[in-house]
Amino acid sequence: MVRVDSNIGQKPAKGKQSADNRAVRGLPRAYETSWKAPAGYNEVFKTPRRMSLVDNHSAFVKFRARLVALLIAFADGVSRIVHHKGYWHACSVLSWAVPKDLVVSVQIANDAKFQFFLADAYWNSLLGKFFVYEDDVARLLLSLSHVEYTFIDCGANFGYWSVLLSSGSFGNKRVIAVEAASANFKLLLRNREANENRFDALHAAVTDSDGEMVSLSSSKHHSAVSVSQHLGGETICSTTLDAIVRTNLTGFDGPLVIKLDIEGLEAAAMRSASGVLGRALFIYEDHGDDPSCQTTAAVLNELRLTVYYIDAIGLMPIRCVEECRQIKKKRTLGYNFLAISPTASLHREIDRFVLDRPSGGPNRHHGVEKIGKIPA
Repeated sequence: MVRVDSNIGQKPAKGKQSADNRAVRGLPRAYETSWKAPAGYNEVFKTPRRMSLVDNHSAFVKFRARLVALLIAFADGVSRIVHHKGYWHACSVLSWAVPKDLVVSVQIANDAKFQFFLADAYWNSLLGKFFVYEDDVARLLLSLSHVEYTFIDCGANFGYWSVLLSSGSFGNKRVIAVEAASANFKLLLRNREANENRFDALHAAVTDSDGEMVSLSSSKHHSAVSVSQHLGGETICSTTLDAIVRTNLTGFDGPLVIKLDIEGLEAAAMRSASGVLGRALFIYEDHGDDPSCQTTAAVLNELRLTVYYIDAIGLMPIRCVEECRQIKKKRTLGYNFLAISPTASLHREIDRFVLDRPSGGPNRHHGVEKIGKIPA
């Protein structure tokens, strides 16, 4: 049977943007200046985003698209002063000025192109030079670009992380992108083709069972599509992480980095990875609308993995569910965590980024000692 964490509600599209961690956790501003981005960070993320229209359009539509892109870039520059507060709302309003089916391509790295609908406020925020989507995850993965591993992108959506991780900037990783929703998968395939077919794409729903037909929720937004308990809607075949590795990585016994953004089924997916649990690093989301922290509770208490919160300045150890709950301050935001077996080889790579938590717990932010940082 497919397990569904039914208490976890659907997330609004804007909530998928990860929290500005310094603002949410109240860390001292001194950490902002002491943080050093990994090598290549500014080259990848702080250069102007070149946009082009994918299909043929009238001169008027092209003019509107260029104008919207310029206004989004302007909103990005203004809102960066306040950690991009209000930026998503500006992108959302500007989305109404262009056709819903207008696809654009944006250069998100030297050898990485990403296509999306310009009218989609979830992705058109990438047009801002100073806005970095899931910046905490970007810093972590860019810091591991020198490490050889295979990346499995579960809930890949249009393939943003698959495009980046298979690029030279992130070490040309072997990537398997998995997406359940057919509409999302079509654009995922377009992004694979636009990037020389350098990653694999699987059309399936990652759960704790293999080969079952499951239903998808009929969400209004592509970022909130999830496996549903209710019949009807689109149906798709399920798979497990063990099955993905067994089928697509025959003979491979190296480290894995598995990103899970599958709308409440993250714990179920990890339960299905018993064959690779000892060599995998999981990046998963525990959303602010779940005060019980069901995913992190399962990871800590059932799977017995080591958990870290991916903070703006490093990795914060999470030893119990209460520490996770105290970090999740806003119900509309997704919070990124890392889970790994103590025996995994990648554990040695991330040790240098781990922060020393004071004995007083997560509320004593000003007592956090920085013993590791992403190298320059």
